[in-house]
Amino acid sequence: MVPHPSLVVLDLDGTLLDTLGDIALALEKTLDRHGLAAPRRDRVATMIGDGARVLLARATGGRPEEMDELLATFLAEYAADPTPATRIMPGAIELLDALAARGIPAVVCTNKPGPLARTVVERVLGGRVARTLGGGDTARLKPDPQPILAALAGLAPARAWMVGDGAQDVAAARAAGVTAIGVRGGYGDVSRADLVVERLDGLIPYLPP
Repeated sequence: MVPHPSLVVLDLDGTLLDTLGDIALALEKTLDRHGLAAPRRDRVATMIGDGARVLLARATGGRPEEMDELLATFLAEYAADPTPATRIMPGAIELLDALAARGIPAVVCTNKPGPLARTVVERVLGGRVARTLGGGDTARLKPDPQPILAALAGLAPARAWMVGDGAQDVAAARAAGVTAIGVRGGYGDVSRADLVVERLDGLIPYLPP
């Protein structure tokens, strides 16, 4: 039985938004500037979810001696034009509006760098999200529970959901003591979640009336 939530925490990439096109383009530009070959876009999807630094490490096979420079280039390329190819995931607006109608705050919790995440959320989702936490806003990233606990802001974990498309989201939810909800159609594996839905508006029947 999935408890009614007082707060819903949602992942961003692959959950609320399909950001693959913009991430892949920024990655291609970054690697081209550094004389490196970019992976195919279908492979980039499998590299998303653990933050920008890990994405770059996966795309380049490591290169720790160049990582700070690569990361700076990637963040600059992405921030220059972060949303032209970004699309809202199916059912996202319906779920966010249903939460707002019930007075249940929606908080984004993502491993995407915080400033970028806030820019993307503001441009695409506007005021439908109460708060956005991203990489750098806490000392650790998901699957550590720290970002989710920060999103709860003192609310009892049993009163919250964590909704995401990847194993990082499920593991972080479990570690934080919140209900782990997976949504298919993103970039990762949610088979171990407490509840799995095909699209985000599939969660509306689990909200309080």
